[in-house]
Amino acid sequence: MSHREPAISVIMSVFNGQEFLFEAISSILEQTFIDYEFIIVNDASIDKTSNILSEFSIKDKRIKIINNVKNMGLARSLNIAISEAKGNFIARMDADDYSYPDRLLTQYRYMSKHSDTIVCGTSMRTYEELRNKVPPLSHEEIISSIVFDCPFYHPTVMIRKDILLKSGIIYPESYEKAQDYGLWTELFLTSINNNYKFINLPDILLKYRTHPNRNRNEYFSEQESYAAKSQLKLTHALGIDIDIENIIKINSSEKLSSNEVIYLNNILKIMINKINIFLPVKCKKHIQKIYIAKKFKLYSRTKTNDLLGIFLKIYSRFLYLANRKKIKSVL
Repeated sequence: MSHREPAISVIMSVFNGQEFLFEAISSILEQTFIDYEFIIVNDASIDKTSNILSEFSIKDKRIKIINNVKNMGLARSLNIAISEAKGNFIARMDADDYSYPDRLLTQYRYMSKHSDTIVCGTSMRTYEELRNKVPPLSHEEIISSIVFDCPFYHPTVMIRKDILLKSGIIYPESYEKAQDYGLWTELFLTSINNNYKFINLPDILLKYRTHPNRNRNEYFSEQESYAAKSQLKLTHALGIDIDIENIIKINSSEKLSSNEVIYLNNILKIMINKINIFLPVKCKKHIQKIYIAKKFKLYSRTKTNDLLGIFLKIYSRFLYLANRKKIKSVL
């Protein structure tokens, strides 16, 4: 009797993840959709991760463990997992999160019905704040926002594997952070001439751990630097002349002089105008909403050490009050 390949390959990389690993793996094994394999890359962990993985793999034959002989990082580990995947769809999972029972079923049904969709993410909830986080949902919202922000929550996504194989796109292994943004960037650029679609479902299908007690300032600073590399590639592909330093400045939370704010806002306007020309007409309202939100965030960072700075700071408050709903939907 011939052996049928699984429909989905769930992939996870773990390094010293003993604290939450049991819950994360259990959440996948308790899915209502059962036609999957679960590939877990142990990235040279030195805690009890190996023992936990061994116990699970004995109990459930859908689990396949790959042991890296040395620590290779997230991008390389995920690329190894993808190269071993047998399923038509790749579903991401992190070692400290929780997938709700219907996650795989919901995404599989959507992807099966929409053959032009190559990435399907979802909304999620955080452990620490117990609030819902909703990304850009429609294809138009996603491609409108990708130049400015990562449009997917990485551990929620399901990807069509044949697109990765056909295009040769992988996670950028030179990235130590924001590796997923690098992947979405390449898939977006590939989609331009192929009419591929992206979607985020409104369903809350994952519970995400933010680890607020850890020092995150250095992490976020490094993440912004790698994200800026993807944004630079996107802006140049769209014919926008901008340097990486200004991209980082636009995205950071540091205070700016009034002259810097005006200068960066002019760059933002140029970016918006170019994106409006490049993307379909139906994206225009989403692009305008993004500009208002980015402008507010930029103006609110103004130093108030001169009259112009005070004016810009006050203006940011009026901008927020007049566009509160739009701004909250983006930021």
